[in-house]
Order: sequence, then structure tokens, then C-alpha cells
Amino acid sequence: KVFFEAHHIINDAVGCTFVENDLINALEDNLDESIDLGFVHASYDSFKSKSESGYERAHEFYARHLADIDEVKQLPNESEGCEGIVSIPILGIKNSVEEFASANGITAGIFLNAAFAYTYSRFLCSDKVYFNFTEHGRHEDYARNAVGMFTRTVPILVDCKNDFIKEYLSYFSDLALSSMLNDVYPFRMLASEFNLNNDVMFEYNLNLIDVFSLNEDIIASENIIDSISDLLCVVNDLDDGYVVGIQHSDKFSRKTIISFAKAYAKILTQMLEKEMLSDIDYCISEDLKIFSTPSQSENSLDVYGNEYQVDSFVDYVAPTNAVEKMVADAFKAVFNQEFVGLNDDFINLGGDSITAIRVISLLNKNGITYPARDILNYRTPYRIAQNIENTQEISSEIIEGNGLSIKEAYHDPNDGDIELTRPYSYKDWIEDVKGLVDNISEEEKLHWIEVNGLLDDSQIRGNAKGFNFNIDVGYDVDNLLMLSEEEYWALAIARAYKKTYGKDIIFNRESYGRDDNLANLFRTVGWFTSQYPVHVDIGNDYDDVSIVRDVYKIKTAFGDIRNLGLNYGSLIYITNELEYRHCPVTFNFLSTEFAFENELFKSANHNLVQDDLKDVDTYGIVFNINRADDSYYISGTYPKDTYIADNLTEFIENIKSELEFIGNFNFNDNNVVCALSESQLEIYFNEKDYDMGNAYSTCNLVKCPLDKSVDDIKDSIHSLIEKHPILKGRILDDMDMPLLICDSYPLVEVCNTDDFTDLIKPFDLERYLARFFIIGNEKSNRIVYDIHHVINDAIGYTIIGNNFTDAFEGNLNKDVDLGFLYASRDSFESKFEETYDSSHEFYAKQLAGIGEVNSIQKDSNGSQGIVSLPIRRIRSDVEEFTRNNNITIGTFLNAVFAYTYSRFIGSPKVYYNFMEHGRHENYIQDSLGMFARTTPILVDCKNDDIKTYLDYFSDLVLKSMLSNVYPFRLLEKEFDLNNTVLFEYNFDLNDVSDVGNDIIIRDAFKDSFSEFFCVINDLDDGYVIHINHADMFSSDTAASFVRMYARILTQMLDKENLEDIT
Repeated sequence: KVFFEAHHIINDAVGCTFVENDLINALEDNLDESIDLGFVHASYDSFKSKSESGYERAHEFYARHLADIDEVKQLPNESEGCEGIVSIPILGIKNSVEEFASANGITAGIFLNAAFAYTYSRFLCSDKVYFNFTEHGRHEDYARNAVGMFTRTVPILVDCKNDFIKEYLSYFSDLALSSMLNDVYPFRMLASEFNLNNDVMFEYNLNLIDVFSLNEDIIASENIIDSISDLLCVVNDLDDGYVVGIQHSDKFSRKTIISFAKAYAKILTQMLEKEMLSDIDYCISEDLKIFSTPSQSENSLDVYGNEYQVDSFVDYVAPTNAVEKMVADAFKAVFNQEFVGLNDDFINLGGDSITAIRVISLLNKNGITYPARDILNYRTPYRIAQNIENTQEISSEIIEGNGLSIKEAYHDPNDGDIELTRPYSYKDWIEDVKGLVDNISEEEKLHWIEVNGLLDDSQIRGNAKGFNFNIDVGYDVDNLLMLSEEEYWALAIARAYKKTYGKDIIFNRESYGRDDNLANLFRTVGWFTSQYPVHVDIGNDYDDVSIVRDVYKIKTAFGDIRNLGLNYGSLIYITNELEYRHCPVTFNFLSTEFAFENELFKSANHNLVQDDLKDVDTYGIVFNINRADDSYYISGTYPKDTYIADNLTEFIENIKSELEFIGNFNFNDNNVVCALSESQLEIYFNEKDYDMGNAYSTCNLVKCPLDKSVDDIKDSIHSLIEKHPILKGRILDDMDMPLLICDSYPLVEVCNTDDFTDLIKPFDLERYLARFFIIGNEKSNRIVYDIHHVINDAIGYTIIGNNFTDAFEGNLNKDVDLGFLYASRDSFESKFEETYDSSHEFYAKQLAGIGEVNSIQKDSNGSQGIVSLPIRRIRSDVEEFTRNNNITIGTFLNAVFAYTYSRFIGSPKVYYNFMEHGRHENYIQDSLGMFARTTPILVDCKNDDIKTYLDYFSDLVLKSMLSNVYPFRLLEKEFDLNNTVLFEYNFDLNDVSDVGNDIIIRDAFKDSFSEFFCVINDLDDGYVIHINHADMFSSDTAASFVRMYARILTQMLDKENLEDIT
């Protein structure tokens, strides 16, 4: 045995684990020999921190926090004390604690710490208690596996007045997290300044005490070393609970410490069940009551109103771990900020529902699934990251060393180590796969039967012959065809196959298999890949439209596979409904990620020779493709005496030619061709199927500088068109997939008219989608543009206006805007992703009762028009109200609309649609295009307290926005939806320059794409509500609605319950 002892000055609790692991690796000759200099970096950071702004800010925090330390009671000494350790297990509550902590937005470690503070408070019979807790301090990467002393002592003064348990935990969590953020200021200096002590300390740490000898009873034993604290409480994890270990000095008796440990266990358990702290029973036996309820403090701290009120300007605090960095980076991206610190507030940065969804989208790309509502609840990167680490499955990665792979789990040090769960078994996976075929849809089954019937082994069987060749091709990951490298090769092979053999190709496709749809297989060893045939009906023409259609056919063929293709094998081997047949073409794209070398293995680049294949039969041709830098090395086999062998040389040359053509492909003059996105398809099919008139016309007027001639204005228009190729768009719909083709230059015309409304006419979508008119006189020139909604949304007004301003000044950025192209790709590929099906499931549940919902009644004397009503002097009140209720302004205004609509039609449940801008990705923030998404919502507006209603509505809206990847046009058909009532909160949509203080009723100069369309815009001191209504409603109806909306909006700010609103 090796006995290890190190002074605490160079080793903390976590370091004991590292020393043990390193000793084991050293004994097995697997010790990573890289030198650990983490303590050097920590020394440097600690020294440097004294000169940083956070150092003084931390001192100011503690000066406020510890101001009343002299009034706090201390733990009294006992005359018959003795040193010792008392340990008590608390079994069967671990899951309950984790669920309870998650539900309250705190970590398990914070909850255990809060329970200790409250136990200590009742033990002292005092509201306020002072103690210290340890924070592990291993925030930087260099300290994660380093031996050293990184732990920090954090003083905390807690007000444990009787309150709701939820409020107490929220207060304690804020206090503990703020204290941890400020522990850059040393405890030793605080101890000197405020006369602090280390008599009582708390730590939640798996590494500190040996818990393997515990049973269900209390264990009391002698100390083998002196204690650094008179009462040191350490909580460790057990499989199904926790163990509380209290190491005490001779100031306390064993009986007292046992009583404390029992009380902690009792309070911890009851905190999970009770609503109020005062409801907790402090009795620990039938005949002994050792605690009394303390008197309540008269000067209780207003946690939310004073010390912890969010400051709009906070000092920058850098992320300290991977999760915090991911959240901060997401904030930086969506708010376009160079620096976002841990304490920056989402709302103060300008966050709303759209930016919340964008943050969620960025987190999803990093493998984090997180509720959008919690972005609004936790608001700062620090608190969001804490919540993620507490509620999400631990993110793990494999760290390659010279020896064994080490799994490193990143988590909050305050919560101790985490025991990884038992992996999903391979046996269970096999049973699940077998179960899939029992529920196979008729559509999928017929697909596999059809494809299997196209295969014929007799045509592709022959004696195996080897081949190899290499080619240098510049594949670009940012290619405008949006092809992955595997799709790039598949497209080239498919087109070459069609060109050589005159047949559609059938690939033998292999799935990765380790997909989360069935189970989490990350830690399961087994064979999960499945093989299945993929038929691709592809051409080999070279015009832009043909090549783009071929791209979408490849993407569809590879993406539109149900259940990873597993059911194809099941139909052959389990149900025996199909016979196994080989595919004519197999290609394995290996890339450089499969090239590796370590102490046990290395990859071999082994070329087949003829002797290897003597007298071996093969089916079809097999391509093994390996990439090294910009070169591809291809080897494989083909069947002799088959049609494949007869023209093999031509086939290979055609592949090389296609690779070069596709690799160098570009759209001439930015005449881009792409599929319509789902946002565009919805509008296009509405326009195609119904007489929409000029409803989808997005027109506006731009005033030109007085010194600009007509030719100057034309140049500015042409500059705008060149920057945004989408303005040259037209729609080609001669096959199943409508395409946007940007090769039709829009109309640019000089007109002599004062009434530009005469220029707004329906578009011929197959010819052009935009037109520009220059209207001028001696006093001024103006540009009137009319752009079809299929290529322009509301935000486009602002983009066009800003671009014209820059163009007039000669400052227009000439970078070509291809955001619509990337959005087209994302929209197309989304239907093959897991979220597509889960989004449909969400709407299927949410819209289940749609048939029972009433709608707004039509008027017999209706006429088309617009009604506008300003709501003045409430903007600051709305902003404060929404901040206090953790919702965005847009969501609040939407919630008011839902409730107004409910009361207007006299029904508790209402259905309508709202517009979600859809600009979640960075590449479309300044792009022209149609990105807005119609989002259906069914709202239960039953009378409740207003806060509960807003929480419910906010959660519903954010979930609906996250799920609108599933198209409204498909939901519309499935659930018989309509677009009769539509809501939008949008600053860009209406000109509010003519809005005064009175209601405005006017005629509409163009058709509406919704019969009752409500738009809210900002005013300097309030909002203006517009109702654009069709001729099935009268202006009186619209005026009544906007007045009711204004009354309800105002009263929601003041009332407590919905039923109080009149």
C-alpha cells in the first residue's frame, strides 16, 4: 500500500482523486507524462486579479453583505466537548432532491447548502446565521486535472426568516452564486476587516470523506487529524441519497453533533414536501424538542428590490467553463456584442422572444436542449449555465492520451462529482429494433418492396477485380450547392453512372446507427450500422436548373429514410418478406478522421492487388474513398464480365469529370437557383391556389436626397439589386419542386404620378417578383418599390431603407447577400431532422381541440379598411411589468391580444396565428427574403391570476415558436386551420409617423392576406394597435376591438386576477 499525505497548502480534496488515479496509471505504465503546471497558472491568475476591476467590486459586495455581521449570534461552546466525526446517511431521496432542485431552478449543491443554513439557524434560534462554505475554484481548464490548492473559502450571511420555501431557495441561490462570483477577494482579508471566523463550514464534495463503509446507521468515530473548522459539515453523494459527515472540535459534544445531523436530515426531507419554512417540524423524537422558533426580524432584507436588483451596467466577468462559454458565445452572436460576461442580463441587452429562440438554436447546435422560457427566467449566462449543468445530462468527451481514454465530465464543482449512469444495453437495442418492424407504416413497407424489386444480382455478379486511382479536386465546404463532402461524391458518382450506363443509380447506403431516436447509445459497445438501398432518379444535364434539381434529389434520397433504414433489414431477416439483394454501387467515404495511430493500432492504406481477389465473387462496384489534404485516393472492386466492367474506364473518367464540374460550379452573375423555403412555399401556394389580389405586395416609399438626379437614383437601385440577387427572382414550377431562379432583372421605371397606389398590381410570379418606380417633380424624387411577399418580409423594409441611404452616400457594402440561399438549404434539410417529427407531435397535441373553438363572427355590412388606435403613456410601465414577470414585451402584447380576443367572442379558448420573424441565424440578420413563419396557437384564456396566465402563455408561445419548423401549410390541411385572425408585433411593418392621440379609420389601398390582422407597433411613449380587416368585418367591429384591447392592456398592468378586468 502507498500512504499519501500532502499539506493542504498544495493539495485540496479533488486533488486526492487525481493523485490516486495517477498512481494507478503509473503502476500500469500509462501515466500521461505531460507536466502539470496548473498551480503556476493559478498563482499568476490570483496575483493578477488584484489589479482588476472585479477585485474592488468583490470587496464592495462583501462590504454590503457583511455589514451586520456583528449582530449575528455565534455557536456557543460546550464544557464537555470532544473531537470526533459523526456521519448519518439520508437514503431514498436523491431523485426527489434532484427533481425538486431542478423544478426550483437551483442546483442540488445549492439546495443542500440552503438546508444546512436553515438547520443552523434553527439550531441557534436566530434568523440570521453566518458560516463559510468552500467553493472548489477549478474554473479554468488548466486546473481541471491539476494537483494543488484551488479551493476558496466563501463567507455567507443568511437571513433564514420564515417564508415560502420556494422564495427562500431563490433568495439563497442568488446569495450563494453572487458570493461565489465575488470570491476573487480573499477570505483572509475579509476575516481581518470584518472579524470573521471559520468556526462553522459547509462543503458538498464527493472527494473528501470515504463513504464506502457506511450503512443505514449513524457512525460516530474519533478524528485522526485535527479539524480546520470547529464544525465542518460535508455532504457526499450515495447511490440513492446522501451522507452528512460532521467533523467537530472539542468545543462540541458528540450528542450535540448527532442532534444537529438528525435535524439536518429531517429538515432536508421536509423541505421537499412543505410549502412554508414555518411548516417544518423541528422535533427529532417523540419526547425531545431541541429547537424553538425564533422571533422574526423586523428589518428583513428585500432581496428582489434592493441588493439583488439587476443592474443595466455590470462589470465584465469572463466564462469559467465550457457551458458558460457556450451560453456567452450565443449571447454575443444574437446581440452582436464583442464582450458578453456572465452577469449580463438578457432583457437589458435587448432580448425578446425572437432572440430567445436564436439563443436556443445556437445551444441546440452545441448539443444542449434547453427550454426557451428558462432563457427569460434565468436571464444571465451564469445562471443559465448553472441551470443547464443542473438539469441536463452531463456533456462528456473522450480525451485521447498516450494510454487509456479518459472520460471527463464537466459540471459545477459546487455539486461534487457525478456518477455516470449504466449504459443502455446492446440486447435492449436489438429488441427495440425488432419492435420497429411491428409498427412499420404501409408507406415505408411499400417503399422497401419497390426498391428491392429494382435489384437484380444476376446483372452485377462476377469475379472480383481490383482498381484504384487518385484525383486532386478542390472541394469547398462553403460551396453554393450546399453539398456535404459525402453528397458531393454521391452526386458525382450518380451523374457519372447515368451518363455511362443510362440507368438510375441504386446506392448501398450505410447508416451511422448511433442515433438518439431509439436510445442513447453513446456508451454502448455493439454493431449499430444498417445497410439499405437508395434509389436516385437523377439526370446528367449541365444547366443551373438541372444541376440544382439533381442536388435536391440526392439530398432527398439520402435524408428521407425512415428509422435509419433498420426496417429494410428486418423485412429480410425477421419477417422474411423480402429477399436480400445486392446494390450495383457501394461507396465508403472514409475522410481523414479515420486515420489514426496510437500505441495499439494504426490505420493502414492497403491497396488490393489481383492475387488478393483470385476466384472471389463480388456484387456491384465498391468505391473506398480516402481523403488526404486536397487529394482523394480511391480503391475498390468491380465484377468482371458485367455491364459495369464493360465500361469501367469510361465510368471512372466520367466520375473525375463530374467531380471537377461540381467542385468548380458557380452561378453566373449571381443568378442563384434554389428551392423555396417553407416560409416562401406557404405564400406561393396561397397565391397559386387562391385569388390573393395584391395582398402579398410589400410596397414602400423612399425619399431621395435633393441633390440626386434620376440617373443617380437608378444607379442606387441597380446597386441594391446587385447586392441582393433575390430581387431578380422568379418562380419556376414545372415539376414537383418549385424553384426560385434569380435571373429576371426587375422592372425599373420612371413615372409621372402622385398616386403610387395605382402602381401596386398583382405579380406574374413566373416573370418577376420586384419592381421599382422613380416618381419625381421639381421639389423631390422618391422611389416606390413593390416586392412580392415571397421574397421580402417586414424586416426587409428596414434593410432596404438602410441600403438606399448607404447607396445614396456611396457607402453601400457590396458583399452579395445570399442569406436566402442558406435559409433555403436549412428549410429543405429540416424535414429530415428529428425536430421535424417532434414539432408535428407538439402541434398534434396542442391543436387537438381545435374543432370545438369558436371564431369571430362576420358582419353583414363589412368593408375593407384599417383601424389604428394609439395607447399612450404606458411604455415604461409595460417594460417594468414584463421585466418583473420574466416575459418579453412582444409576448405580453400577444397575451393581451389572446385575452381580448377571448372576451370579444365570449369563449375561454381561442385559436389564431401569430407571425414569428424566423431570423434565427446570423447569416440572415441583414438579408432580404421571406423568413417569417406563421405560427398557430390555441390559447386557454380561463380566468386565473394574471401572473399564472402570463407564465402559461409565455411557455406556450415559446414552445410554438421552437416547433414551427413543421410548416403551417401542412398543419392547415391536417387540422383544417385558417388564417382569419392574425397577430404580429413588429416595428418595421407600419409607418406610425401620422399617429396622433385619436383613433384613425381609413380605407385600405391593398388586399389583406388575413381577414382580421392585428399589428402592434412601438410609439415613443406607448404603442399603436392596427386592425387591417377584410370586407367581412366592419370598421365599427375593428374599432370596438382596439378599444377593448387598450382597456385590457392597461388593466393587466394593475390587476391581480383576469376576472378583475372590466
